[in-house]
Amino acid sequence: MGKYYIRYAATETTPTSADAVYEIGCGVLDEYTVYLKYGAADDTGDGYTEETAVKTIASAYSQLDAIMAYAPAGSAGKIVLLDTYTLPKNRNDLPAHDYPVILSGKTGTEGFVYTGGSSSDTNIVAFNGDTTLTNLKLTLKGSSTYNYLSAMGHKLVIDTGVTCVANSAGAYFNINGGDYRGTFASAD
Repeated sequence: MGKYYIRYAATETTPTSADAVYEIGCGVLDEYTVYLKYGAADDTGDGYTEETAVKTIASAYSQLDAIMAYAPAGSAGKIVLLDTYTLPKNRNDLPAHDYPVILSGKTGTEGFVYTGGSSSDTNIVAFNGDTTLTNLKLTLKGSSTYNYLSAMGHKLVIDTGVTCVANSAGAYFNINGGDYRGTFASAD
């Protein structure tokens, strides 16, 4: 990157030398994307394109870890859901990360279906790092009224395009800054 001065030497066909100035720049990416497709045949893709999407949320975070190890400070990792991803009932701890993560649907109809459970089940999705939800559909199944999105002391941003679908009991997700029945330090 920078400005380079180049002198082209004279040749038989170009009897005089010529000067040129080239400015070479390299745009810095501030967001790195991994694609996630729950309906993928297997989990062997690298996730770098829609055609090579990974199948599991764990693989998506693992691929982001590999990318973000070399990303400039302040960059965010993005996981784009290409279809609906099913989370089992009870507790779902998303992998820990030390960089911001954006969870997004491709068109807004994709998202997470949480299988929920009976009315006495406690269902938690725990975000173990700063996370932004955008352009996602969050659907609850079952009849539990104890459904939580837990920030675990990290920043959790519910951005534009996020829609929620209630379960059969009419319940939605509750949002906790910490963990369900836990305490955590402030995220700033």
